[in-house]
Formats: sequence, structure tokens, C-alpha cells
Amino acid sequence: MPAQDFRSYYLHVGEQERQRLAHLRQKRPIHSKTEYLALQAQEQTSTEDPRKTMERIDRALDYLRANYKSGEGLRLARLQKRFMRETRTAILQIVFGKQLKYYLPWIRERYGIKEVYRLIAVIFPRRAGKTVAQCIAAAVLQVALYDGNFVVFNLTGRQARAWLKQYLGYLETFQDSAEFGYTIESCDIREAIMIKARATGTKNTVSSFPGSQGSGFNNLRGMGVHIKGVFIDEAFFFETRAMEVILPLLRTGAFLIMTSSLPSGDARHGVMAILDAELNGTLLVRQVNFIRACDECRIAHREDQCNHTIQRPEFFHVPPKSFLYFPSQL
Repeated sequence: MPAQDFRSYYLHVGEQERQRLAHLRQKRPIHSKTEYLALQAQEQTSTEDPRKTMERIDRALDYLRANYKSGEGLRLARLQKRFMRETRTAILQIVFGKQLKYYLPWIRERYGIKEVYRLIAVIFPRRAGKTVAQCIAAAVLQVALYDGNFVVFNLTGRQARAWLKQYLGYLETFQDSAEFGYTIESCDIREAIMIKARATGTKNTVSSFPGSQGSGFNNLRGMGVHIKGVFIDEAFFFETRAMEVILPLLRTGAFLIMTSSLPSGDARHGVMAILDAELNGTLLVRQVNFIRACDECRIAHREDQCNHTIQRPEFFHVPPKSFLYFPSQL
């Protein structure tokens, strides 16, 4: 999809869709208790101090890091910490809405974030824990964010199921939490997990789907209308036609975080063309490259093949407690 087509999605279709949904909410009567509770949750979202929402998300992440695997703990790797920072950047427009500009000083002071983007592309080196970072972010947001519904697209069905299983391992850490506990409403390890989150009182769903490499991409259609965010794993390996189905999911204001290693070759092609989309000379997609490479390899778009710099190792979990507290005994 050319950059100008992506820009048209972002500028025109999104606003029209928001106006259409607002009109339907005003005209259509409430017919069920479920609809009433959903509207009540939306009202609560709009009246809650957005800073409390961000603080609740931070507490959820701290709880996961301290209590993962029955208290063994979870240590985020360097790049995973950076990924969580980018996730915070992506959700700011959802949490703060039209009040965002009034809270920018608070955001800068607390998180050091100076620029706000809803569309982010993160380039990871291979085997650096990008899927783990996605799973952690999705689990934290699902238990801490009102209507925390998220969709994840993977390349194949096997990868989609593996992603959901890995994500469930992090979600289960919250089950006995006094603040972030939940009950499972439905669980299909092949596709989606819905919970009722104690912290928000809403039913939140995380879905993991394969991004079909076929000609129709019909398996990507039919997503829900209350999606807060979309993750795409290995986004640069998707066929361009898949984005024509995925991008409309952003019409209601959902964020998009694409994570990927780099495909072979020295040219930007396919989905990577989105990175060049501009509005009045400003890039629409924030680009974050976690791959360490020399300037010559970056210019040639061969960062993942650069052997001129030393790549720092990544570690995902806390070492045994004996190593942390009693090093002299080892």
C-alpha cells in the first residue's frame, strides 16, 4: 500500500467512523443489561482522572514483575523496557483523549515522553524478546485499562496459538491479585481470551490471529468495534494486501504497534512503505530501531546484517535468588 493511501486512511476514514458511531449511540435505544453496563463503563472511562489510569497501568506492570511465577519475579531486558515505553506512548491518546494537551507537562515529568504517536513501528534484532514484550504489554493493559480489547496478528496460525499461550502465562500472574484479579469469561486458546477485570469492571478480550498469506485475507475481517490497540508481530513480512484489512481497525482511535525484524534486501518494500507516510512533512509512524549498527549499514538498510558493532546480550528473567542475595556462596 503506497504511503499516500495509508495517509488517507488516517486522515479521512477515522474521523468519519467516529462520527458515525457517535450518531448510532445517540439514536439506538438500549435493549439489554450488557449494553447498559458497556455504556456505564464508557462513561466511567470519560470521567476518571486519566492520570489514575496511567498509574494503575504502572502498578499492574510492577505487580507482574514482582509476582511472576509465584514470586520468582520477572526482569525485563533492556530492549523490552524500551518497548514498554513505546507502548505507553501509543496509549496516551486513548487514555487522555481530548485532554491530552493539558496533561503533557505531567506526562513529560513522569515518563519523559515529549512526542505522542498512535502509530509506532519497532525494529527488533532477531531473538531479542519482541514477542515476550508484546505478551507482557497485552496482559498488563487487559487487566488495567477500561475496555482493554486488543488484537494481535501473527504470520501463521501456529505462531498465533503460540503467542496466545505465552501471553496466558503472564496473564495468570494477576488472577489472585486484590486489585488486578479477574474471572475468565471465555477461553479459546486457538483464538481469544476474554476476562472480566476486577480493576475496571469491564469484559476485556485479547485475540491472536494469523495474518493469512492467501489472496483473500478473509480471516482478518470481522474484528470487534471496541478495539483499543492492534499489535502486528513480524509486520514487515506481511503481504501488503493484509494492511488494507488491518488498517481500518484503527478508525475508532485504536493504536497500532508493529514489531518486526528486518527482511533481507536493501530496499523498503511491501508493508515497510508505511514508514514513509507523511503529513505536512511529518512522519505519521514513529520509527524506533533497536538494532545496533554502524552508519554505513543503516544507510543501506542492512542493520540486521551489520557485524561492525557488538550486540549487547539480552536477559529475560531474574536469576536465582541465591545469585542475587548470596553471591559469596556460589
